Amino acid sequence: MEILASRVLLRPVDYQRSLGFYRDALGLAVAREYPGGTVFYAGQSLIELAGHGAPPPGSPPFPGALGLQVRD
Repeated sequence: MEILASRVLLRPVDYQRSLGFYRDALGLAVAREYPGGTVFYAGQSLIELAGHGAPPPGSPPFPGALGLQVRD
């Protein structure tokens, strides 16, 4: 399988704190921003922080998702 692109989706409990970590502490460049989210360049991949879509109270936390774009 040939991977053409990849994206990691994270929905942190504290979006603002996570945004500061990836943008300021790690210094990742912003690929794009949208209402409630930010996408960062991470080498050949993207890291997306989403401040929306949190699970209902009492549910387990969203573990994250990995998206792979492949040739076939």
